[in-house]
Amino acid sequence: MVTCIFSSSNVILCKIVEPNAEIKYVAFVYGAPSLEDRNLVWLDLSFIIQNYPKCLLLGDFNQLEFLEDKLGGNTSIRGVDDFIDWRFSNEVIDVPFSGPRFTGTNNRLGSDLILERLDRGYDTPDWFEEFPNGRIVHEPIQVSDHAAILYDTDPNVILSTRPYQLELWCLGFPEVKSIIDTEWKREISTELHALGENVSSLNDARTYLDLVNSFIPKCKLEFHYWRQRMKCDWIKEGDIPSKRLFNKVKSRKTKNEIITLRREDNLWVEGHFHVSNLIVNSLKDVFNPVIDPAQEDHIDLLLRQIHFPSLSPSQSDTLSLPFSDAEIREAIFDLKGSNSPGPDGCIFEFFQSNWDTVGYTVTKSVQHFFPRVFFFRN
Repeated sequence: MVTCIFSSSNVILCKIVEPNAEIKYVAFVYGAPSLEDRNLVWLDLSFIIQNYPKCLLLGDFNQLEFLEDKLGGNTSIRGVDDFIDWRFSNEVIDVPFSGPRFTGTNNRLGSDLILERLDRGYDTPDWFEEFPNGRIVHEPIQVSDHAAILYDTDPNVILSTRPYQLELWCLGFPEVKSIIDTEWKREISTELHALGENVSSLNDARTYLDLVNSFIPKCKLEFHYWRQRMKCDWIKEGDIPSKRLFNKVKSRKTKNEIITLRREDNLWVEGHFHVSNLIVNSLKDVFNPVIDPAQEDHIDLLLRQIHFPSLSPSQSDTLSLPFSDAEIREAIFDLKGSNSPGPDGCIFEFFQSNWDTVGYTVTKSVQHFFPRVFFFRN
């Protein structure tokens, strides 16, 4: 159960009561934009920490701590001394993060562009003692000029990454088409996430924000659409613990997991660590077999006697030419038959029947990959 026990223009403090009656606190922070007002926020947070020692502080602190968390603009960091004094006096710990480093932008063009990591989390010693593996995930900047950040108490839980296996019969249903359209749009977030992680210069930042800005109109439309419907649902059903609301908020997916394996000596091993080690060692035995030293000379002689054909310079140049959009589409639509899904769970009919949705991404992926393949010549 979550209840709000304190709120101001800069801090919202929530009390969380677990099913086992354990209590913890999370403070959602919005640091004062004006430098002269920030010390008042730090004082409020100090009061909260003293009275609620098992606490997580999460939000937009509007305060930098390190130069590496800023790209562009002035290299000085105003207010950093007071902020560090507050951190040390309260012994709060900076929560590690993954994803794009910068979570905020001023959305300006050219040399005036600034990116900063203003959104972060800090935990108290009592919180850290219970959740030492807690991590924050930075989402890419999308609708707002700030990115969303997600806190996970135990990100080391191993989940299956086996993809859903598509089957040909399902591609004819309109409902499936709608699902594909929706899910494919999530690739946008993945692309932004990967691009944001590699931002290390203003040129990288401009490329990143250009992609962000190209998706903003669509994201804003979807944001307003769902906000209106969330409001309607809230007015209609409120906090009623109906089956419908539980299904929307707490949907689960069944995951396949290998929990035991049998070794060559017929002994069973169990647990993630032992099972993964058994798989890795088995693969090493297959791909790195032990060769009798007496056979090495015979293998070397055999390889020297084999004639391996090679490409001429003109053939290599022809193969190195980039594929056009039309060639890629033609290759996809020339595939025939109902084959089994590939490692990604997709069958080629999926791409053919949804080319209007996925074609652009597929084309750009192919054109990005092949120029990086090296063709060797004599």
